[in-house]
Amino acid sequence: MNRRSASSAHMRYLPVPAPVHELQLSPGALSVYIYLIRCMDDSYHCYPSYKTIGEHVRLSDNTVARCVRELEAKQLIETERTSVIHADGKKYNGNLRYHLLPFDQALKYHNGF
Repeated sequence: MNRRSASSAHMRYLPVPAPVHELQLSPGALSVYIYLIRCMDDSYHCYPSYKTIGEHVRLSDNTVARCVRELEAKQLIETERTSVIHADGKKYNGNLRYHLLPFDQALKYHNGF
């Protein structure tokens, strides 16, 4: 990447907390966490599927699921199941609803406070 493209107005920066390394996340979980930060709305929620996350971070659906469980265990996110009602009236499982938690909470949990 040349200097000109690096300073492009189209470049978007993500607010990844500086001490994230202290949580000792796996590389996959770190990638998933960064992607969820990218997707979140103003209320810190997002709804990407495992498949969508996996396509963006180059991980399988099963690996994404494992990484999501790791992020939950580290107190970085909470998940909630959703459902969708199709035109035929049948109810199906939807994507998970991800809620990104305050980073300080995860750091305190990790440090035993």
